[in-house]
Amino acid sequence: MDSEVTQVDIELPGKHESSTPLGSKFQKPRAKIQLHFEQGDDVWELETPIRVARVLIKDPVRIPCSYDDYLNALRNYEQKSAVSYIGEMLSRRDCSTKECRDKLQQIGFRVDTSEMAVNRCIELGLLDDKRFSTVFIESRKRRGWGKRKIELELRNKGISVDAIEGYPDAFFDADDDLDRCRTLLDRKTVPEKNPRDKLIRFLVSKGFDYRIAADAVREKLSQD
Repeated sequence: MDSEVTQVDIELPGKHESSTPLGSKFQKPRAKIQLHFEQGDDVWELETPIRVARVLIKDPVRIPCSYDDYLNALRNYEQKSAVSYIGEMLSRRDCSTKECRDKLQQIGFRVDTSEMAVNRCIELGLLDDKRFSTVFIESRKRRGWGKRKIELELRNKGISVDAIEGYPDAFFDADDDLDRCRTLLDRKTVPEKNPRDKLIRFLVSKGFDYRIAADAVREKLSQD
């Protein structure tokens, strides 16, 4: 478009504006940007995440400018904001690339912007699924999770266990699993009715193999 942008109006969504479906989750409402041009009465509307719109309100793109220049400036704002948001996420806890990508899209970033930001953070060493996997597995083991539950949660976070070097032997050992089952049982009151079945179900729900769970329960009940 040859005509220059001469006025920009930014509208933030209202408090009660609803989110829109995004796969199995929802995307938050986006801010609207209205571009007015030097020639004609046309008004072009763009959408952007709320956090980007707030930055634009404080530090607006200099106008007049061409539509292409404004759009390029907007995309630059979005990319920087997306990278910054990943940094904020990682300051609270380590995350997988899928978690970051999904969260960016949920708060309103476009797919290509989300992908670019994730790739940039990978280049910077901020995101690393291998490192995340190792930390996640060890932390969940300390919480008393078994192998199966950990694998399920890793899949939910976009991590394939086939891609984890040395998995599962480098992370799981039958004797260690049995010890962790013992620790969980030490903290649990033995039910009066059907104690064996109930305690085994408890351990299996934590992700432990049935055979190991049964061994730990048999040992627990024999001691009691």
